[in-house]
Amino acid sequence: MLRQADAHGGFRGTPEQVAAGLRWLARATVEGRPVRVVCASFTVDDGPALREVVEEYVTARIVLVAATGNDRAAVGWPAAYPGVVSVGALDRDDRRAASSGRSATAPEVWAPGVSVCALGALGGRCRVGGTSMAAAIATGAIAAMMGIHDGLDGGNVHAHLAATVRRHPSGERCLGIA
Repeated sequence: MLRQADAHGGFRGTPEQVAAGLRWLARATVEGRPVRVVCASFTVDDGPALREVVEEYVTARIVLVAATGNDRAAVGWPAAYPGVVSVGALDRDDRRAASSGRSATAPEVWAPGVSVCALGALGGRCRVGGTSMAAAIATGAIAAMMGIHDGLDGGNVHAHLAATVRRHPSGERCLGIA
């Protein structure tokens, strides 16, 4: 359980808490089938436990899709680890969101992350933003691709993404289901 409230009233986990949650998901099943893709719509500090569980995901060929974070000067963990599909946020005009975390190697793909329509309290709609929304959208697209292409998993999803993402005129690699 996450108990550390941040300055915005949200909760932030430790690397050990996140690693425990990811390990639980790696053992979970859905209708008797193992989990094949997991979305990490958050960032957390680096740590040995988290690094170890990400390596376990890579070995098990589970796709971990992670938000790069909303600190444009850096990419947070787990998105910064090798083998993770890192996702940055695009604005309404398909341009990099100003706050989207990025580095020389991340994000791997970009998805909508500014003014995204979502369900709010009491079933109402609201507009939300950030790389968390982009990661959720990318996870859905990747799960759809995995459903279309039997055998697509964490061992080959990066190559498939490299071959199928579209290039926006600004140079960003944007997801499309292919």
